[in-house]
Amino acid sequence: MDVSMSLFVIAFIISLGFFADLFFTKTKIPDVIWLIVFGMLIGPMFKIVDQEALFGIAPLFTTIAIAIILFESGRKMKFGELLQDATSAIVFMIANLVMAILLVALGMTLIFGMGFQKSLLLGVIVAGTSSPMIVTVVDRLGIGIKSKAMMSIESILNSPIVIVIGLVLMNNLSTSQSMIGLNISSDIIKSFIVSITCGLLIGIAWAKALDNLQKYAYHHMMTISVLFLTYILSQYLGGSGALASLTMGLTLGNIAAFSIVLRKKIIVLTKETKDFNAMIAFVIRTFFFVYLGAVAVLNDYHSIGIGLVLTALLLVARFVVVYPTAAILKLSKRELLIMGCMIPTGLSAAVLAVLPFAQYRIAGTESFVDIVFTIILATTIFATVSIATIERTYAKGSMNKG
Repeated sequence: MDVSMSLFVIAFIISLGFFADLFFTKTKIPDVIWLIVFGMLIGPMFKIVDQEALFGIAPLFTTIAIAIILFESGRKMKFGELLQDATSAIVFMIANLVMAILLVALGMTLIFGMGFQKSLLLGVIVAGTSSPMIVTVVDRLGIGIKSKAMMSIESILNSPIVIVIGLVLMNNLSTSQSMIGLNISSDIIKSFIVSITCGLLIGIAWAKALDNLQKYAYHHMMTISVLFLTYILSQYLGGSGALASLTMGLTLGNIAAFSIVLRKKIIVLTKETKDFNAMIAFVIRTFFFVYLGAVAVLNDYHSIGIGLVLTALLLVARFVVVYPTAAILKLSKRELLIMGCMIPTGLSAAVLAVLPFAQYRIAGTESFVDIVFTIILATTIFATVSIATIERTYAKGSMNKG
């Protein structure tokens, strides 16, 4: 693709992001669906962009997107609301993970004849949800604070868990070791402690520094720089960069709660800084979802069929957990349906799907990539279409009552 065409595609993507966002405010149809579809058009369908080149930048681009989107999400959260709903969200997340992993594992074993350990590994890979997708959508839906917080927290916390469990299972399968639950539990606990500590301490330290730097131009860029360094440090120490990014954003957004530690009241994020962060998040988010569609791998029709069956099982698993949760928390039917349809599989699944065969050389896992990419696309498209349908249905109901 030459320079002129590249600039045209970039200009079109930015414009599409703006109008898709505007369309969302008018119709409640999530902008994500249009961005993913456009990505599929320029990627696997018409091959306007080189998929191999896109795969090459996948680790860097997805890391930048996840760090910035989760930082911005954390900045908008309130400590009080988070602490109030954290316990419910963690229980909800664990129940969802267990149910999704078991149903996928049983489905692969009983329907498609795969060995149970490999089926369990595939279940772990696809059990997590996409924090960028869920955070992007629920932030802009008019739903209750409790259900919004639960979905956001769940999507953020489940990614490091499935990554840790997935890597442990791959190591066990490749070395023929037994599955040791203690190792998994200790790795998960370590990941959470490291991530939250990094995000919290760096967030507080940067708040004190930023209080003195705000008089200088371009201080916003230093916040982005510190964010990336926080992500790197957390990953290096065995934590989750995503969770550290969220924690740093949460700390800066609620810095008043740390006034005793800082020994003075600090206003860290000015309107100018917030506007800058929102602009960066918009650009990254727009290109992220176009990228997701552009790198779709749809080569093996048998694997695509398996992926669609597993998508249905993930949906069943979700509603099995959501129904009692909604009853206990007394959520509305609309909130129940939205929570039930929020099953977009995260990009961590795409990363993990490549490893069993490419790195660990586990026989019988060659089809994981095609299966997982099918699930990512199917769950993401299903979630966006379902949310749009639910919102339009309830909007019409409100108009009829009026």
